[in-house]
Formats: sequence, structure tokens, C-alpha cells
Amino acid sequence: MQSETTPPFDAALFDNDGTIVDTERLLYRAWTALTARDGVDFTTFDYARIIGRPDLDCCAMVSDHFGLAYDPAQWNAEYKKIVFAMIDGGELTLRPYAATIIPALSVARVPLALVTSATREHAEKALRPYRLLGLFRAVVTADTPGLTARKPDPAPYLMAASLLGVDPARCIAFEDSPSGVKSARAAGCFVFGMPHEHSPAANLHEAHIVLNSFADFDPRVVRCF
Repeated sequence: MQSETTPPFDAALFDNDGTIVDTERLLYRAWTALTARDGVDFTTFDYARIIGRPDLDCCAMVSDHFGLAYDPAQWNAEYKKIVFAMIDGGELTLRPYAATIIPALSVARVPLALVTSATREHAEKALRPYRLLGLFRAVVTADTPGLTARKPDPAPYLMAASLLGVDPARCIAFEDSPSGVKSARAAGCFVFGMPHEHSPAANLHEAHIVLNSFADFDPRVVRCF
């Protein structure tokens, strides 16, 4: 549960996959299907290692782990086909209360930013059915021009805060992965961990507070309320 001593903040920054949308469930299935083509049992891989990391990095890590020697870009294209087919098939859902918290913050004029390791195409496809993308005043993706590094580097969160015109130390961030938590904390944000099946609370120990879901978040911590 959220602490009563949590200080107020001026903006809210959100990771997407596994935080707003329940993508990790689908991504795990996509990796399982993709590696199965080579007779690989993906359940033997520590999936937490790649949660929150850019797609090309994930492809390189999985390929190297299983000795498959795939070109990351080529393999990512195949992986993306599987993921997008599942999203287009209506298999992607929001995480509990995301559809409540994000619009509530937007209505209250809290500056919001999306900070994801996925591409803009992926973010748009994942959020389009829920009409949430337009609520974010700033969007930082893996292919945002000028982004110098990806999570766990602080660069994505620093860029998001800059685009909003706020001090990153005055931002709260919501993250479901260890790399995302590291990124947000290194940028100076106050971080809420959002655990799920593939990223348990124990993996998010570097977050300031770990929530069970958005239902545990008190939006009154944001100064704009």
C-alpha cells in the first residue's frame, strides 16, 4: 500500500508494457512461440532479464542465450509479427484500474508522459483501443529522435521530464521491470513498482513503493490535485 508520507509531485510518468497494458503475458507467449520454431524451450530462460528492455536488446540476449545466432533486427521482425497479431486479435487488456487513474490525472491537468522501451508503432497499437495515448503530453519510445540511451539508463525519463518542462525529481514514475525502476530512479523520480506474474514484487525492490495495482495509488500525492 502507498505510504502516508509520500511527498506531492508535479507530473506522472508511465511505462507502458506490463504497467498500463498487460502486455508481458502476450510477450512471453510470443517468445515461447518464436523460440519453439528452433526446438527451444523458452521456459528455461529467465524472462525477468529482458522485461523493460528495448526489443533489439531482448532479441540479442535471447538469441545468444540459446546459441541461435540470429540477426537481432531480422528476428525482431518475426517476433513483432507474432505480438501484433495477438494485439490485433483483441488479446491485449489493460492492467486493473489503469483506465481510471490515467484519465483522472489527465482531467486534473497533471502533466503525463509515456516512457516505453518499445517503438512508437508498438505503443500506438497497444493503446489505441483504449484511447489513452492522446492523454500523454509527451511520449518517449525506443525510436524517439534524440534519445541517447535506453532503460536502464536514465535518459528516457530525463527526456520525458524535459519534454514536460518539469524537474525529474518532481515526477512520480510507474514501472513493472527492474530495468525500468533503475532508469526512473537514476533520473531522480519517485518510483512506484507495479508487479505482475513475470515481474514479482521481489524484483522491484529498488522502487520506493510497490503497489499491488493502480487501485492502491492515491492520486492526492500529485501536487496538481
